[in-house]
Amino acid sequence: MINNFDFGEVLTRTWKIGWNHKVLWLWHMLPSLAIIFIFPSVFIYYPIFMRLIQDSELKTPIEPWMSIPLNSMWILFGLVYILMWIFAQLTTTYGAIEIEKKIVKISFRELFHKSFPYIWRVLGLYFLFVGMWALGSISFQFVFKVVYKDVSAFLEFLLTLLSLPLTIAWFVSICVLELAQASIVVNNAGVFTSVSHAWRVFKSNWWRLGVFMIILYFVLVIPFGLLLMPFFTLVPMSALFLARVLDANVIFFTVFFGIVPLILILPTAFAGVFMMFFQSAWAVAYLRLTAQKEETPVIIEANA
Repeated sequence: MINNFDFGEVLTRTWKIGWNHKVLWLWHMLPSLAIIFIFPSVFIYYPIFMRLIQDSELKTPIEPWMSIPLNSMWILFGLVYILMWIFAQLTTTYGAIEIEKKIVKISFRELFHKSFPYIWRVLGLYFLFVGMWALGSISFQFVFKVVYKDVSAFLEFLLTLLSLPLTIAWFVSICVLELAQASIVVNNAGVFTSVSHAWRVFKSNWWRLGVFMIILYFVLVIPFGLLLMPFFTLVPMSALFLARVLDANVIFFTVFFGIVPLILILPTAFAGVFMMFFQSAWAVAYLRLTAQKEETPVIIEANA
């Protein structure tokens, strides 16, 4: 493994990739458009919303014909958003790696066609990641429910005690996940092979990747949080405005066609741009950390 990892060079290269290839921005903004899948639910929400306006306690139960399609619509929205989000991660990783191979320009269509062969392996990688954490959480709760009667109080104490180890475990798993995703694209490998390779890379460079993650947090996450602050004030201001409106129809259409899209689409689109830089940074970092072993041409550029 490579012994010198220049954080500044990796971040500079990441910035150049993102700034010069804004087609990657578009791919990461696409998940925000999944909001269109909830617009048909407006016709289901309308009678429920009107009933809530007329009777805030909702003494009359909601009919099954309303609740079933409503829940189905949210499930569909969730599935579509997750699939689009994962594919956006993949296209960015693939695009950053291809750009590092001296490709001058890469198109939106080319990103789709060239990334698609990896989609099932990347989906399997995320399924493995989420499944392991879900299985661990369910097993953890089940064991302590059997052993302890007052499980809630004990779990609260135990989770407080284990907060630091759990945070470290989550941090390590995120690093391995990002490295494994890059390994799938670079090495055209399977899920378990990529995870195994990513783990070896992480063990050999754990302190570098630790510092790298902290740098990415301050460079990307904190500015993104500051950018979203105006959206947090939008909700109470909108509530104050709608509280003075007497017409329920005006309230309904303002909420569902004005406030909801604004709150969901714009922050998600901004998040996509920041995540594009995040994914590109991990792709570049993977190439740098494995440059000697895989003999990528990236090291030539780094020494130029």
